[in-house]
Amino acid sequence: MRLKAFRIENFRSIVDTGMQPVSPDNITCLIGQNESGKTSVLEGLKVFSSGEISEDVLRSDLSLPRVSCSFEISPGYLDDKLRPVNPEFDKLVSSLTHITLIRSWKADLKSQMDIGGELLDYMVKQDDKRESDLCDIEKKINIFLSDLEEAREKESLLVERQGEIQAKIDEHPARARGKRLFRKKYTALRDEGENTLDELAGELKKTEDDVQEVKSFLDEKKALISVAEDWLRISRCTGGGECKTGGDIPEAGGASSDNDTTIWSLNCRAVAWRMAESAG
Repeated sequence: MRLKAFRIENFRSIVDTGMQPVSPDNITCLIGQNESGKTSVLEGLKVFSSGEISEDVLRSDLSLPRVSCSFEISPGYLDDKLRPVNPEFDKLVSSLTHITLIRSWKADLKSQMDIGGELLDYMVKQDDKRESDLCDIEKKINIFLSDLEEAREKESLLVERQGEIQAKIDEHPARARGKRLFRKKYTALRDEGENTLDELAGELKKTEDDVQEVKSFLDEKKALISVAEDWLRISRCTGGGECKTGGDIPEAGGASSDNDTTIWSLNCRAVAWRMAESAG
């Protein structure tokens, strides 16, 4: 690896150097007046390697330092240093001739090293694609949850109606003692709602069939229901709303945030949804 350019931010007197190239002939000079920041540049490059700083390098506004370095590498240099991810990523890694590393510090003065350049662009692209996929699945799940709520409400109303019809049958005048002996009278008798016993029996049968149809739907969709309800519960952890699945790419080497954990959980539910949808 050979240093090709650097950028130092929020370090001592330096606000932001911008990305500065170093000379290709291995001789780079820093020229400037006293207190112009020459030593700060050298110290910034040093702490990029060590990761160790003290409070005296912080600026008065307490903005935290960040040092980026771009290195020249030979194709295939990273092949045995990064684990395989997928063919597209592996091909990109193998073809790289430059790599950008970024060291940043937190309030406790501990640092972490992140990756930049083409690899970061790839990760951002994949993150955007993942967010788009999650939003598409969220829309499907919201539609399914709406259908599910409608089905459950329909089932409740049908069961209630089933009970009402059964009560009417039980109280129907044609079922009074002795009247069953007279078939003509039995079939002709009507209740207060002008319903014959046969009409009520037919309505009860249709209602029972409708209830069974809804129950079959709910039974067939058990796997999807489980995933959708899990999704809804996890989404509420983000404060509700639609497609709130995005966020910063998890920082390399850093602890996962609550949002990272939520996104990971949603990704798992997305996979489960696809599997359940395929099985269904």
